[in-house]
Amino acid sequence: MTTVIREWLDSSGRLTIGKYKGSQAEDIASDDPSYIRWIIETVEDISEDDRNVLSQYLTYAPRRRG
Repeated sequence: MTTVIREWLDSSGRLTIGKYKGSQAEDIASDDPSYIRWIIETVEDISEDDRNVLSQYLTYAPRRRG
């Protein structure tokens, strides 16, 4: 069985799937980094390009204090 690869990010860096659909991935990396980590480590149907972009957001996003 072949896994269908879906684009998790649109061209402006917004998530197209999931509980934060429509939100800027960069903001989610700051506000809820565990969600971005979950996508990177667990989701199988994500493109390698999206995985790399999310990794960059996670690496360089400032942590927000809440």
